[in-house]
Amino acid sequence: MTSDQIRDGFAAAKNRGIEIYDSLALRIKLPPIPHPFPAEIPPEDEGRCLVVPQVFQADFFSCGAIAGWTVLKAIYPDRGRSDHISFYVSCNPSPKNGTPTTRLVKALRAHQVRVSVKRKKATFTDIKRAIDAAAPVIACIKKPGKDYNHWVTIFGHRKRSKQNGEGKWVYLSNNGWPILGSDDDRVMPWERFKGLQVDEWLVCTGKAQIAQKVLRSNLARSK
Repeated sequence: MTSDQIRDGFAAAKNRGIEIYDSLALRIKLPPIPHPFPAEIPPEDEGRCLVVPQVFQADFFSCGAIAGWTVLKAIYPDRGRSDHISFYVSCNPSPKNGTPTTRLVKALRAHQVRVSVKRKKATFTDIKRAIDAAAPVIACIKKPGKDYNHWVTIFGHRKRSKQNGEGKWVYLSNNGWPILGSDDDRVMPWERFKGLQVDEWLVCTGKAQIAQKVLRSNLARSK
C-alpha cells in the first residue's frame, strides 16, 4: 500500500466518522460536558478573561447554538441538560442555514440573557470594553477555506506594550472538535481576527443582577 493510499484511507475514514457523528448528533442532542477554559495571560501583558465552559459542537452546523450555550452556561452555571436541550431546540440549527442571527438572539433572550446586537465590525476597544464589563461576545467570522461563516465566543482580550514587542490578541471559544481538530486558534492575534470577522456580533449579559455577579466572580484577572 502506497503512502497516497494510506493518506486517502485516513481521509475517507475521517469523513465517514464525521457523517456518523453528525447523524447521531441530530438524534441525540446531548449537552457536552463543560470544562472551565484556562485563561492564562503572560505577566508581561495586560488583559482579562472570563471563565467560560469549553463546549464542542457535535456537527458542522450548530456553532451558533453552541456559542450561545457557552455564554448561557457561563452566566448561569447551574443550567443543566434540560436547559441545554431547550436552548438547542430554540436555536433549531439546520445543515443548510445553521443558526440565523435573529433565531440565536431570540433563543438567548428567551433564556434570560440580555443581548445587544451590533451590525458593524468590532474594534479591539469594543471587545475590551465588553469583556471588562463581564460581557462575553458572540461573533460571526469567516471560516478559513470554507464558503460559510462560523459563530465563536470571545471571552478575553490581551495587549502587549511596545517595549515588550507590542501585540493584541482575543481569546476564542471556537467550538472545535477536540479529536478532529479545528481551523481556528484559541488565542488569535487581533489582526487575523479583524480580517475574519463579519459585520455582526452580540454583547451578552445576564438578565438578573445575580447572574452578573456570578459572571463577575468568575473573572480571571491578569497579574
